[in-house]
Amino acid sequence: MAERRFPALEWELVAEAEQHLRSVANLVKCHGRAILSRFEITPPQFEALLVMLRHPNLTMGELCQRLDLASSTVTDLVDRMERNRLVERVRDPEDRRVIRLRLLPRAQELLDAVLEARRAYLADVLRRLDPVDRRVLLRSLQRLDAAMRGQEVQAPLGGRTVTGRGDWQATVAKERATAGCTPAGGGGELAMRLAIIGGTGVYDPEILENVREETVVTPYGRATVRIGTFRDQEVVFLARHGTGHTVPPHRINYRANIYALAALGVQRVIATAAVGSIRREFGAGHFVLVDQFLDFTKNRVSTFFEGGEEGVVHVDVTEPYCPQLRATLHAVGRELGIPVHNGGVYVCTEGPRFETAAEIRAFERLGGDVVGMTSVPEVVLAREAGLCYATVAMVTNYAAGLSGAPLTHEEVLEVMASNVVNLRRLILEAIPRLAAERSCPCAAKPAPLRVGREGQQP
Repeated sequence: MAERRFPALEWELVAEAEQHLRSVANLVKCHGRAILSRFEITPPQFEALLVMLRHPNLTMGELCQRLDLASSTVTDLVDRMERNRLVERVRDPEDRRVIRLRLLPRAQELLDAVLEARRAYLADVLRRLDPVDRRVLLRSLQRLDAAMRGQEVQAPLGGRTVTGRGDWQATVAKERATAGCTPAGGGGELAMRLAIIGGTGVYDPEILENVREETVVTPYGRATVRIGTFRDQEVVFLARHGTGHTVPPHRINYRANIYALAALGVQRVIATAAVGSIRREFGAGHFVLVDQFLDFTKNRVSTFFEGGEEGVVHVDVTEPYCPQLRATLHAVGRELGIPVHNGGVYVCTEGPRFETAAEIRAFERLGGDVVGMTSVPEVVLAREAGLCYATVAMVTNYAAGLSGAPLTHEEVLEVMASNVVNLRRLILEAIPRLAAERSCPCAAKPAPLRVGREGQQP
């Protein structure tokens, strides 16, 4: 449980301050979006333009780092802004291999207009206050700013650090009730029922509302998530490969990630994955809702239970991927006219290298349909934690020896970027249909992992 650093008598004051600050922040965000919509620009585009204004001549990679977004998402942003004549790609005169981004005059005019509109909105709000109140407000904001800058920050900006111990759902519910938050769908506790694991183009700040970042401290390390709402459903997003796709598949902290989701009260997980196809009928751009896996990983810890105090658990994975989740996603895909296959064998390799042609031939003979590098041990750990788990595998290319050309990561990113709209539609249209309580076979089995309860798995 997060440690309180102030006396109990001040808890009500802190909660009230938090409520007002959150309300002001939401109002500013709402009016800010309205202003941007008048100028036909999205919040991510506006942020990208501001970054490029402050840091001229960035490369695509540098812009990804500044925005803290995946490369495919930034590529999509830049493509749109280029079509709107806001930016252009130019070659570095000193190194022709390097592409840099340059703001066009229209972008500067747009930024000036948006910032002026924001100032006009704030001026209108301040005019409604008494002159004395305006002076008091200014002094209070100055002191608050100074106090926050002088206070040691324990969590990332815009989020909070929480631990993997204690009664999680009770703590979260108490904090929200104190802050005046209303659960989605009416009374009762607002639980984070659904999580999306992915990152390549799936997460978009324009899709989720009231997004915040949280860092969960688990017995296996830290995991950072973003939490927001979509159609009154609270959704947790976890970037499997970290910010900007910086963690290779064999170095991912799978245990910390899954433990964190369980600690936050998540019950269902939709994971996304880029895969190569071993079957000709699964072409690039198709989605496969895999139902089985073949594990060819070598150096990954695939269980929470390694003996000793944790004990030994032999979890059943006869049906590792939730049939109810897969059925819902398949139904949505068919309604949307998206090529979705319900069923397939995921061959998980160690990575980060691609497979040899000989390995692919062997996998085909063993019954493999697609090949990737991340589903194991993620799906196994989810089963140990009692989570319903499904993988939406997007085919980005044919596997080695089947395509007639060498495999490249750039090819994977290009196909993901071109088909990410369908991936978003598939997942987001499924979210409202997953609001009901679970009735699948995997939910009926007791979870071996006990998260954050005294005397149980820590």
